[in-house]
Amino acid sequence: MTERKITSRTGVGSSAHVLQVQPLLAKNITVDEPTIILIRHGTKIIRWARNEIELTSGDAVIVGEGESFDIINTPCSLSGTYEADWLSFSSEVVTDYTCRNSRCTKINEAYALEATSESFRKSFYHTTDVFTDSASIPDALAIGRMHEMLGWLDEYGICFGAHLRNGIERKIRRLISSDASHTWNIKHVASQLGMSEATLRRKLTAENTSFSKLIADVRMCRALTLLQVTDLSVTQIALEVGYESPSKFSSRFRHRFGFGPGQVREEMITMGTQATLTREI
Repeated sequence: MTERKITSRTGVGSSAHVLQVQPLLAKNITVDEPTIILIRHGTKIIRWARNEIELTSGDAVIVGEGESFDIINTPCSLSGTYEADWLSFSSEVVTDYTCRNSRCTKINEAYALEATSESFRKSFYHTTDVFTDSASIPDALAIGRMHEMLGWLDEYGICFGAHLRNGIERKIRRLISSDASHTWNIKHVASQLGMSEATLRRKLTAENTSFSKLIADVRMCRALTLLQVTDLSVTQIALEVGYESPSKFSSRFRHRFGFGPGQVREEMITMGTQATLTREI
């Protein structure tokens, strides 16, 4: 079975396959890049600001950059798994793309594409190849394929909207996300952002957050993603997000989400050889 991991290219985007074996609710998950998610098995519910959409096998969802959602992934009763693939776009790719449909609705939060066509799904997986086969696909062609997917959104009459939240929180999240294992401190981050520590603290307070809260949240959201899309052990994931103690990591993870990291993977060892990772289009 192919090792599961996040594949990415600087200035292009990233892709991964999600596998989950228990129905779990993850609250207040922030999506850091414009993303398309294609559901293979099970159902996905996304809730935000009194809105809710539900998706099932064959559906896709378009998610805007920097928005936060409550997400419920529920395994299929037949396969016993929730499986999906996501394709994230670097902000530069989206900015550089010229929308050909002047009537497109700008999506800043989430939008469901129900029962996507076979052609759409083929194009989606053709695009994910730019990450799994990066050695033989030049950057220019990789960006071209990403633009092809944005062209599909044109056909559906939608496009990614401009990010609406441009405060200091977004900048810090992007910085921390670049290396969640790094020992970040507020003085260093303030310096990188060209301001004093006191100014940074005031700005964070004005946005109703704090430096320590942001670091913890970015690390925990990253950990949840790694649990869903990689075969790394819980101990390895703890290290990947800056925790040398697996027990301390597990405690923080449970405090953030209400369930332990092991629950995401509880039956994955026994089901791993049964779970299909083939493309279904």
